[in-house]
Amino acid sequence: MRRGARWSSVRGLFRTALSHALASAADAGGDPAVARRELRVDPVLGWLARARLHKLLAAARREAPDATSAELCQRAFLILHARPLGPAADRAALTAAYAAAQWERPRGAALRRSYRVTALAALGALGLAVGAVVFALGRSGGDAGPAGAPERRYEQLPTGDVVAQLFGERLPRLVTALAALAERGARDEAASAEVREAAATLVDADAVAALGPEVVAAVGALAAALRAVVEQGTGAEPLADAVGALDAALGRARIPVYLDGDVLTYADGHRRPVVFAYRIEAERPWRSGERVVRALRLRRLDRLATRMLLMGMVRPGMREALVLLDQTEDELLRLLLPALAPGAPLAFSRRPEDDWPGRSSFELAAGEVERRELGAALGADGARAGTLLGERERILDGIETRLAAQGLRLVGGRTLELPDGWLDSLGASARPEERAALAALAPELARPELGRALAAATDALAGSIEMHEVEHRLDDGAELPIPLALGVRLGPAAVAGQGSETARRSSAELSAYLATLARDTATPGVNALLVARFLLVDAALGSVEMPAAAVILEGLGRELGLADAELPPGRPARERVAALVLALLGRPADEVRAAAARLWAASFGRPLPPLAPDGPLAAPAVGTARP
Repeated sequence: MRRGARWSSVRGLFRTALSHALASAADAGGDPAVARRELRVDPVLGWLARARLHKLLAAARREAPDATSAELCQRAFLILHARPLGPAADRAALTAAYAAAQWERPRGAALRRSYRVTALAALGALGLAVGAVVFALGRSGGDAGPAGAPERRYEQLPTGDVVAQLFGERLPRLVTALAALAERGARDEAASAEVREAAATLVDADAVAALGPEVVAAVGALAAALRAVVEQGTGAEPLADAVGALDAALGRARIPVYLDGDVLTYADGHRRPVVFAYRIEAERPWRSGERVVRALRLRRLDRLATRMLLMGMVRPGMREALVLLDQTEDELLRLLLPALAPGAPLAFSRRPEDDWPGRSSFELAAGEVERRELGAALGADGARAGTLLGERERILDGIETRLAAQGLRLVGGRTLELPDGWLDSLGASARPEERAALAALAPELARPELGRALAAATDALAGSIEMHEVEHRLDDGAELPIPLALGVRLGPAAVAGQGSETARRSSAELSAYLATLARDTATPGVNALLVARFLLVDAALGSVEMPAAAVILEGLGRELGLADAELPPGRPARERVAALVLALLGRPADEVRAAAARLWAASFGRPLPPLAPDGPLAAPAVGTARP
């Protein structure tokens, strides 16, 4: 049989099975369990048909978010048969279109004959697909690109790839199902059924063939640990062990995916597990004496609605230091790159509550510092990106202000290339002239040279984030003391050495920020400004970083002999913080780095240990561990 004929038969099987399943679910009032049960009839490709079912229902919900369950099934049926109605269609139009399409609904013996006739063809196609995936994974290996510009050999892990499906779609589906079960309670049969279904379809034949038995077994152990959190009340430690075991297995198999997990506790007392999946885009080892810490630059792979707010992170027991590139680029696009336009301010916040006397002049001076460090490396492309992004931010700020008055917030729009349909989705939230201006900016921001400018800026900022997170890793288990200057700001218990968890975390941030200021030669002024931000914006009130920032700025001022370096306890006046920061930035960078190293040593009772890359920044070696 020709390859095209094989795929035609498989497509026919999918269409037949999915048509029957969606129509049956619509008849049952839109119960998705009915559709999933119908798809279990097929012993060969039922798992893939169920995955397609979820995509069809998701497309239907995007088309009509307020539709009933039965209407969603009907819309999904029409999408399957290339007859989408679009969001403007009313209920009468849906009823008429669905009724007209019923001649395509398979029934009875015809459905059973379709399964029998296409089974062998489906098996042949499955074999071709597994072979193609293994071949693609095997070809993904090779030497790393030049330092500072890792080649993206694994690219975007396309949706059709077995790795992306497992970690980008199926594992998040299990996490989401467990969240619903945790919220509704273990006796909720529908939620329990969804958990069982998600767990049963987590690993398929493609995964077994492409990933190998060790990774597949570790995936199964992780699924069991996730379920145990909700169904048996286990804690975060068993989940962390399962996540760590799977990360290690993925590393041995040279699959560039990294997982991070935790157990979240909510105000009503219910607990649920969460696992985030990332693609490893680049890695670099860092050495300090006999210790080597691996830093990973990650991009989000799953599509869960929640995400970390930090640009980098570590956890107790985690061996690696992580840089989260999506959040790093978000920080650049919102905050740093707009300041690269000639004469532009570095606007830490645009909220009225963050205004203070002298803010405008301080932010203009901060913009000059950033252009001196980042702008020199990016050149004209950086200045152009800053001008365009600044124009876009002004438009989006106006839209966000109007939305906030209605209790709404703007989602998206802070990427160089806007997602398809995003501008249209703004609707009446944006005025016609705003939509026209955003549309005019879009092709300019999508130009390749601006993408290269963003990549270069990301690389520069990610380097300092690596240093910060590696220091956290080096400090892990070192029993950092709580310096007296920090203890004074945190209270009598911290002064007595009986610090709370908050005090210990604040001391850890003091160590990491000071160490980065002492070591980073690429963006020292930007680093100092980002430290100062914890004392300049209301969003940082109560954070563990805020007292650490005060100790750093005051201590550096004293080390350098600056007049009026003292910052009173609590939140000092912002104009006083700004004056101290500008005075620090007026000193030579090597003097500030030396002062930071002395302050670290005085704070923690030992010299700051050396830290340097132990190899180049490189894309991870990929492929499978098997021949």
